[in-house]
Parts: sequence; structure tokens; C-alpha cells
Amino acid sequence: VTNRPVVSMSSGATSTATMFSFAASTGRIVMENVDFTGYCENNSSNTKIGYFINNNIVSASVSMISLSNCYLRNFGNTPFRLQGGKSQVVDSLLLNGCVVNDIGYSSTYAIVNSNTADLFNNIIFANSTFYNFKGSLILRTGQTLKTVSINNCTIFKGTQDPGSARYMFDFNTATFAIDNSTTGTFTLKNTIF
Repeated sequence: VTNRPVVSMSSGATSTATMFSFAASTGRIVMENVDFTGYCENNSSNTKIGYFINNNIVSASVSMISLSNCYLRNFGNTPFRLQGGKSQVVDSLLLNGCVVNDIGYSSTYAIVNSNTADLFNNIIFANSTFYNFKGSLILRTGQTLKTVSINNCTIFKGTQDPGSARYMFDFNTATFAIDNSTTGTFTLKNTIF
């Protein structure tokens, strides 16, 4: 797809600004064929905002965040962060055919970053490219993950902060489980590093 519409914040946004957040109960968030840039007014001499999605205000439940054929670029911290200990749950985060680059040079956050009380249950990356990012691809600091699936992706110039001791996939103390009797899965297939 060529000539994607470009979405950016207006001038005056700060380096801690968030492009999107969600309400306490949100069904699905679906975006397709859009170029999201962290530079205000899509101008590289302007401020680079911190986040694409950073929900930290309310307890929330989202069934799916899906981006297809989108660009996510120039975010100072991370495109996807749940934080604040608000018991936020995104059941599925799906990126298909996306390009994610120039992420995290104002912090050590991962491209997908969540803490012990807020979580993404299923993370699915397909046919996507991730490059030029400072922290981890995925950072989960506790609780459980149901599924992480990375298929037909290209990942390069990642985890570029030697001082933070980050791993490409940093699951910390998280476990993989669907329920008490079914183990979750981590799948990495047909992916180039």
C-alpha cells in the first residue's frame, strides 16, 4: 500500500504524550493502512512523543488491538505500554504486515511493555519488520502470557542499550499458561534476525 495517511500529534505535545488510550471497556481496536509517527506535525525537527498507546488511568479490558499494514515510527518510549497497576488486560495484540522502527531512544522500554498487574494475553506478530529499537521486543514483568507468536518477521538493530541488560524477549518471571491445566506457547518461526 502506498500513500498511507499519516497520523501525528499537533505541535505542543510533550515527549511524554500518548497518541491513543482506551476506555474501561473497549471491544476491538482495529487500524489498517495508516502511518503513525511520533514526531509532532510529522516533522523530525519537532518533539517526538513518548507513546502510541500508553494506558495508565483506568482498569480496562480490550478484546483486541489489531494493526494491519501500518507503520509505527519515531516513538520516544514505546508503541504499546500498559502500566500503573490498574489490572488492564488486552486479550490479543496483533500486528500483521506492519513496519515498526525508531523506537525507545528516550527510555529502555520494549516495543510491547507491560508490568505485573497489566497484561497482553496473546501477542501475535506476522509478516512484519521491527528495526532500530533500543529496548526489548517484548518485556513482561510477571503474571502469565497465553501465547506469543512471531511468524515471517524480520527483526534487526534491536536491543541496542548495552547498559540496561535487556533481552530481545524478556519475559522475566512470567509463565505461559492458557488456564490451570493447559500450557501456553511461544512460537518463533520463519523469522530473520
